[in-house]
Amino acid sequence: MSNMKQYYVSIIIPSFNKGDLILGTIESVYASDFQGQLEVIIIDDNSTDPETIHAYQVIRKKYPMVIIKENEHKHPHTIGPGSARNLGLKICHGQYVVFLDNDDLITPNFLSSALDTIISKQGISFVYSDIITFGSQTGLRITPEYSLDRLKKYNYIPVTSLFKKQPLVNVAGFRTNLFSMEDWDLFIRLGLKRCFGQKIPKEKEAYLLYRITKGQGVNQSASSPRKRFVVRNQILKANKLYTPVSIFWNIAAIVYASLSSFSRVSESRAFDLINPASKTRINQLLSKAK
Repeated sequence: MSNMKQYYVSIIIPSFNKGDLILGTIESVYASDFQGQLEVIIIDDNSTDPETIHAYQVIRKKYPMVIIKENEHKHPHTIGPGSARNLGLKICHGQYVVFLDNDDLITPNFLSSALDTIISKQGISFVYSDIITFGSQTGLRITPEYSLDRLKKYNYIPVTSLFKKQPLVNVAGFRTNLFSMEDWDLFIRLGLKRCFGQKIPKEKEAYLLYRITKGQGVNQSASSPRKRFVVRNQILKANKLYTPVSIFWNIAAIVYASLSSFSRVSESRAFDLINPASKTRINQLLSKAK
């Protein structure tokens, strides 16, 4: 493993009305074994929930190094997570960037494992991990190895990946007219610019811990199948990938995302196969989360 002290990582957290769940997110970041320079930026998207506002006050006292930008976009309404992430990207200082949602967690070795992977692979612009789901369901989602051809069909990469900053800047970050699937669009645009990804090796046992709320599966957002179909077509057309074959894959992706009961069973069984020592550490981390 390379000397991590020479690296600078910025964690950008878009935040809107999740109560005090963001406290667990921040705690998981500062529990990291990463030894380099760390910058944490919260971009609040006009939260109105008193519990969320109070959580910011707690963070300012306990973690005064965290940068919290409230109403940074000077807009009376929410602008969405993609635009909020872009604001964080604009002001961050790290060579590397991680986008982390305000109710998710990362394992203590996520940052060090991600950095070790990205600096050891020539020509790689970002790295990503397998996903532990928690909340209304617990399981292990095994993400496929990187393939641009597969990515053009459906998204399998979590937005909580570790990116080199410059490729993100070169493609102007997230597309701001999308309020869902903006991460899939970003990964496609990066791939089309030959900015490819790499999966963190399984043996490193580094994970994103992704919170599942009731009625939501890990392969789908809270939006309706019809809306997801429309947005997928919008993304494919914007990237000049819209073809009769893409329509088939669009329908197939929506159908698969709807098979939540199948996903829950397979992911639950996969979670049971995690290394016992690693599983114990994950369960300890989850026990601290709400």
